Amino acid sequence: MPDRQDAYGKIRNMNFQLVVEEHALECRSINTFTQEIEYEVIAEGGCSDTVHIRKKPLAKPFTFQVERYVQAGHQDVLEIGSFFERLILEISARPGDFSAPQVSFIFYGCLVSGKSYNGMNAEKSDLLVETTTIVYEQLEVASNSLV
Repeated sequence: MPDRQDAYGKIRNMNFQLVVEEHALECRSINTFTQEIEYEVIAEGGCSDTVHIRKKPLAKPFTFQVERYVQAGHQDVLEIGSFFERLILEISARPGDFSAPQVSFIFYGCLVSGKSYNGMNAEKSDLLVETTTIVYEQLEVASNSLV
């Protein structure tokens, strides 16, 4: 098939980029991002069998992690403490072609909260990887139905 979908139209997750303001960042991986909201169940008193479900205040923020290879002349677009109104994770059918991404995950209210680097080992050659943790307020999923 010319586009990278399986026979049932499922989207593959290997062609992606993170758009930060005007920068399109090549990433090694984007770790799983989830949104979980906790609820509490309140039972009415007396003879009533009615229960009410209420949303609890958030106990922890929504987060995701971006892994990138560190390159010579590395420009740190995702500095710790940086705030972005939105970040866009685009997934494309074709490598390097993001003119019409199949799916876009749009993260709003993003704050870079942490960074870490993989360990060094003189006995094993490996690439230096930077892991950036990003806290976000809201997630929207946009799908391109033309693909």
